[in-house]
Amino acid sequence: PIVWQEHPTSGKPTLTSEALKKLSLAVDWVQEKYKFNNLSVFIIGSICSNSWSENSDIDIDFCATGATKDDSDEDAVKEFGWAFKKDFIENYMEKFPEDSKIGTHPFEVYFNPNPFQCFMSVGCYNFLEKKWEVGP
Repeated sequence: PIVWQEHPTSGKPTLTSEALKKLSLAVDWVQEKYKFNNLSVFIIGSICSNSWSENSDIDIDFCATGATKDDSDEDAVKEFGWAFKKDFIENYMEKFPEDSKIGTHPFEVYFNPNPFQCFMSVGCYNFLEKKWEVGP
């Protein structure tokens, strides 16, 4: 309930104002720092389904092209993904701990050049377009 609320007209879950604000701050920080091409941002995993718990994190999947010289080079993409995650933890989450969680749900970030993988999750909310791709 701290992350999602019922949309007044569609009845589908939509982000609460606190969730929208905190996620927007994180997305803005990432985009300002990395200036990704074709950025998509998805909220995925248990927080988007009936399987969430008080211990659930908020999985944020940043999808973009051009982060490496060759998006088809799996090793380079994987290496960038780990560096991206480490940078986010050290330079965002540790510096802005209250903006890095919603209630008891901390952020967990991923980098992925292929947004279609997100659609395989039990729930997938397109943060930038404010719409459900899968579920809820």
